[in-house]
Amino acid sequence: MFYRYIGTRRKPADIDNLFRGACVLVGGGPQYTECLDALKNPNILTMAMNNTAVSFRPDLWIGCDQAANYSNSILLNPTIMKFAQLNRMGCELTDRPGVKWRTLPNTFFFPIKSDFPFRSFFHRGKYFGWWKNVFLAALQVIYRLGFNKVYTVGCGFHITVKDQYGFPSNLDEGQVKYNQRTYNLAVNQVRAILPYAVEANFEIISCTPDSKLNDIVPYEPFEKVCEELIAKVPMHDTLNVKHPKERTDADPRPGEHAADPEHGEAAKAKEPA
Repeated sequence: MFYRYIGTRRKPADIDNLFRGACVLVGGGPQYTECLDALKNPNILTMAMNNTAVSFRPDLWIGCDQAANYSNSILLNPTIMKFAQLNRMGCELTDRPGVKWRTLPNTFFFPIKSDFPFRSFFHRGKYFGWWKNVFLAALQVIYRLGFNKVYTVGCGFHITVKDQYGFPSNLDEGQVKYNQRTYNLAVNQVRAILPYAVEANFEIISCTPDSKLNDIVPYEPFEKVCEELIAKVPMHDTLNVKHPKERTDADPRPGEHAADPEHGEAAKAKEPA
């Protein structure tokens, strides 16, 4: 279940199965910077995680931390469809005292449970599972939105002090070690949900070279995937599409009414002499 806010009132938003086909999920690993031109192609549908969206404008975005952890250029962008946990709806933005996350445009929230079994990962109930990892949350949101395939870019699941993200960051050694533990846990969690993904007809394909995911899911070069996704959308064409038929004598001329009992000769016959 997704929710949006009108003022302080929470409204359910029926956007399950809003989409079809494939989504490109973009993480913050440095590898995604090599794909930026392709990710900006309007015929590819993308979801960015966390601050990866400072590098390009995705169609979808997800973040599971406090609003202050993210660039306001993402959160305030009305053209990006954004997703966050329901318990974050009251967070305030950085340098925007009093501005609550729930008031921002094109933003949807989802409720979570931490005691959520992996066997229910692809169920369509009220709650989403929370395993303290935005990658797992993104997979659930992508599935609930109707996609049956996800390609991962910039999801290498490894980080060092010298090689952190594809966007500017300044994590210290302790933060880097914490992130690496989270990454290791996420890979194990993906391994745990794969049998249920098969049952749900949901495919996870890595497009990140040297990703830790490549040992457990198929790998495809993003260049090849990009060409296939773009090819599914035809070129603009208005010359060979159907147009309205030409006007016939039975059609009313501009400014005239169609023949009916209230207009035309029939109406005149009703008028008193």
